Amino acid sequence: VKSVCRSLTYPVVVITTRDSQPDRPVPLEVLCRGVTVSSFSTVAMNPGPFVTFNLRSDSRTLQAIKKTEEVMIHVLAATPAGARLANVFTK
Repeated sequence: VKSVCRSLTYPVVVITTRDSQPDRPVPLEVLCRGVTVSSFSTVAMNPGPFVTFNLRSDSRTLQAIKKTEEVMIHVLAATPAGARLANVFTK
């Protein structure tokens, strides 16, 4: 994580989590929550890694993170594909 973050000038990352633990099968797009952020940075690597990012208090993704206490961090490449993926999670 440290070496990746050092190489990022203005990181754009997608933060994802699951909305809940369903008791029945549900489509992935219903189960997952995600958001594109550009406020991502590392705070510490030991015992971490510890990172920080900003979300609106009324964000559905934030509410899901609070429930599950789990996140996945996806660092996007500075490519057209990365831009398309970032756009998916801005809606």
